[in-house]
Amino acid sequence: MPHADELAHGRRFDLEADQYDQTDPHPVRSAIRRLVVERVIGLGPSQVLDIGCGTGELVLELAPHVGLAVGMDVSSGMLEVGRQKASDRNIGNVKFVFGSFQDGAFRSVTGDEESGLDCITATYSLHHLESPDQHAALRSMCRALGAGGSLAVGDLMLFEDPAGHQNEFERVGYNPANDRPQQAEELVQVVESEGLTVSIESVHPLAGILVGQKK
Repeated sequence: MPHADELAHGRRFDLEADQYDQTDPHPVRSAIRRLVVERVIGLGPSQVLDIGCGTGELVLELAPHVGLAVGMDVSSGMLEVGRQKASDRNIGNVKFVFGSFQDGAFRSVTGDEESGLDCITATYSLHHLESPDQHAALRSMCRALGAGGSLAVGDLMLFEDPAGHQNEFERVGYNPANDRPQQAEELVQVVESEGLTVSIESVHPLAGILVGQKK
């Protein structure tokens, strides 16, 4: 089961689900999602799992390029919106499941737990966790990958001190009351410690994309 704090975040997003796609005012977040899609397409996985998928936009954008795209989230409301969007667009090679970084269920969602996952993505979801839980989540994702598998994380991550960018918080989608972004280099170190080759790209001083490739 997801942790209690994750379930609390899920209930908060349940209240926003119906209007979420119409009310997102954060252009940096949208830009990061588009770049994650580009990076994943370039990696060429046959399957992809997006943890913290929200209303499933990244899942649906990747679906034409993979055999199976799976979205996982702790918000039942967001998942239902994702299922409806898939139905409206006649996209059949997707599924949406309830779960989180913490419960480990994502290891078997593609139906091939033994060989590991081709690709795991997480876009603007990891930053909701406390620092130790972010590190644990990254390690779990790395360990769930099969040989040659890839990890793509697009999120709030600190390349500079947030104090110098307070006028950019809304644009980047950073709410200090709820969000816990980590130093970008710290995230790199965690993923590298699991044996992945890592590249990182700053999209904004407070947000970027980390891509890891398992050897």
